[in-house]
Amino acid sequence: MRTHLLAAALLLTACTGRPPAAAPQPSTTPPTAPSTVTTTASLMPLYDEWDPKFKAIPADHAKACAIATVQSPACANYLTEIVTLAALLTPVLEARKADYPRTLKAAHDVIQASTVYDDLGCMTGGSTPVECQRVALTIGTGQIGVTTALFNEDIAAK
Repeated sequence: MRTHLLAAALLLTACTGRPPAAAPQPSTTPPTAPSTVTTTASLMPLYDEWDPKFKAIPADHAKACAIATVQSPACANYLTEIVTLAALLTPVLEARKADYPRTLKAAHDVIQASTVYDDLGCMTGGSTPVECQRVALTIGTGQIGVTTALFNEDIAAK
């Protein structure tokens, strides 16, 4: 959280520290604000791209995976949104696995949990709601694990 605030503060400082586009000021020295914006924006290239995609999944959809409804199509649809993003992110991470080992593991964990959800037959009532909810929680919290690891590894890479 502190890193988010620091990045936001740097971005705001950079944005407000330069003259408006309508009134350019002649200068003999290169401006420092644009380089700060570029540096800030490039600190977290994958996080900045993928976190909004994960956040676009409405949090209230998780309610569909309550113990009474964990075997419902609504729960499966919610989990599928998360697993789909993890699966789409995986090849990107595999291409740069030296930089993103924890994020890659977190994405694989989400995908593996999806396989377990299917193998248990959670959509068809083939397992107990308790077992299905345990796996659904792994997928749901995996969303947070993926984005947190991605954030940390993007910062560490710079």
